Amino acid sequence: MSKPKVLKSLDKLDPEILQKIIAEHPYGFDKKLLTIPHPNPGKKGKLITVMPFETEEFSYLVIITLKEAQSLYVPIVEEDDGIPPELKINLSDIIELEDTEKKPKRRGRPPKEKKEEEEEMA
Repeated sequence: MSKPKVLKSLDKLDPEILQKIIAEHPYGFDKKLLTIPHPNPGKKGKLITVMPFETEEFSYLVIITLKEAQSLYVPIVEEDDGIPPELKINLSDIIELEDTEKKPKRRGRPPKEKKEEEEEMA
């Protein structure tokens, strides 16, 4: 007899099932990911990324993206560059300053100053 099949997203997955997945794949499971058509008929033509996983009771297809799969194993650590946080400059502040310093562009034709000077000389 076949096991019941369950399609769940990573957010709604039981924590103990997630721990079993991580324990079974200690070095990551990003190579086990499959791309399948979305099972919802309303989303025909859309693709989802899933990871198959089997327990004694169920056969799971866990909806997960490659980025989510990698983030389960690789902790996001900010580099310590030795600069205190109060001295660091936010890049968005610099961009805003550059935008305010720009002069507005002139629209239309350039002024005809040269022709008027030539007429005065003649």
